[in-house]
Amino acid sequence: HANGRIMAFVSCKGGSGATFLTTNLGWMLARNHSVLLMDLNLQFGDTLAYLHEGPPSSTLADVARDIHRLDASFLTASTVKVTPRLHVLAAPEDAMHAMQVEPSDVDAILQLAAAHYDFVLLDMPRVLDPLALRVLDRAQLIVPVLLPDVPAVRNAQKLLGMFHDLGYAQNRLQPVLNRLDRRSEIGLAEVRKALGLDQPWHCISDAPHEVQAAINAGLPLAQAQRGSAVVRELSAWADGLSPQPHQESSGLLQRLFRRA
Repeated sequence: HANGRIMAFVSCKGGSGATFLTTNLGWMLARNHSVLLMDLNLQFGDTLAYLHEGPPSSTLADVARDIHRLDASFLTASTVKVTPRLHVLAAPEDAMHAMQVEPSDVDAILQLAAAHYDFVLLDMPRVLDPLALRVLDRAQLIVPVLLPDVPAVRNAQKLLGMFHDLGYAQNRLQPVLNRLDRRSEIGLAEVRKALGLDQPWHCISDAPHEVQAAINAGLPLAQAQRGSAVVRELSAWADGLSPQPHQESSGLLQRLFRRA
């Protein structure tokens, strides 16, 4: 199929919930699409733990070490299958192995992944090093994750300045305001004004106890707390990213041929 969409989640400040959003949006998208989550926090990544108990049998460092073997079956075999359509390429278990991963390795993996999955979601490191920049160049959507507080907005200003200097078009940015509490003094209007970003924002409600319980259990929130507002918001975001095509008569023919 046409290349999958690459979405890079960039945390504007530690603890902003980027890993939670990457994993849980990925889980929502995987209801209807094939999704690969890649943990690019190479030294301290824990993306897998948000969805799955136990260590991975293979990691991104293993794929990079055998990059000459890279093909679709090797990539898929190196992932943890959270569901049939949701695969995770985990960060190295050993932080020393992380240092041996080259930007060109990650670029090659990403190029292949985009050809074989509908969506490739990247949990990015906080540091914009050569590896991160190589990856961001490839991403169709960059998702800056902010909390509604002054330090996060300041960091977001710096980050957006860097993106501007790198020549990234504003329409590639899809900012998200996480842990929004209706009672907090800083809301979406203030953050938008401070950052001057006109495009649509996603807002995710603050539900600290529900979210923390799901993370501690290693489960997607949609499995732990079906009725949560956060689940509804993530579901709407996923639907917006992947509008279901209206099945015309050709759709019926395709379905018949699929059964044949």
